Amino acid sequence: MRVGIMAWASRNRDERGMSLAELMVTVGILSVVMAAVLGIMASVQSGVNRQIKLATSLDQAHLASVQLDREIRSATAMSVPGGSNGMEFNAYTQTNVTTGQRATPMCVQWRVSGQTLQSRMWPYPAGAGPYLWRSVATNIVNQTPTENPGTPAPMFDIPAGYGGRLVEVTVLANANPHSAANPGGSRTDATVQTYLTGRNIAVGSVNPCNVLANQPA
Repeated sequence: MRVGIMAWASRNRDERGMSLAELMVTVGILSVVMAAVLGIMASVQSGVNRQIKLATSLDQAHLASVQLDREIRSATAMSVPGGSNGMEFNAYTQTNVTTGQRATPMCVQWRVSGQTLQSRMWPYPAGAGPYLWRSVATNIVNQTPTENPGTPAPMFDIPAGYGGRLVEVTVLANANPHSAANPGGSRTDATVQTYLTGRNIAVGSVNPCNVLANQPA
């Protein structure tokens, strides 16, 4: 009889479960662990997003440089118009990068409009248009660099001493620029700087495409 009572008492103790205090401690520990895990996941995701946007910025800057290189290599004359703050570039070409010859001389014009690098092309002299601007690259921040928005960074410059054959191109791109409205954005712009040479340019060449009368409206 005594053995039966003891077995019943032991089974009764085993079925008591957890006390409220034990349950609260367990929940508290799990909450701390979950908060730590979620914080790590959020940090990793934020890092991944930053890397994706940085890669996008570098791609846009590289794309702009490649497109400019193709046109500048075949240029017969080129210029950076005065008053454009280095945000515009004109080239005159009588050759073609692919075939080596072009039946009609062409003018190519580049400009930074907002955060977009645009270009257009027309036969020289300009005939009936329209010769519309096309987008070459986006997220271009030369006009408002993230680190110093009040000081534009010229994209185009023709250094002295090279007979007008060399153009310095500096492309700043940022797909997620930091600002007051976007405090989590990147404070550093992706930068691609290169020097491109017009192989067909004679020293002292005058660029007829730089004359407003030879440009489409």
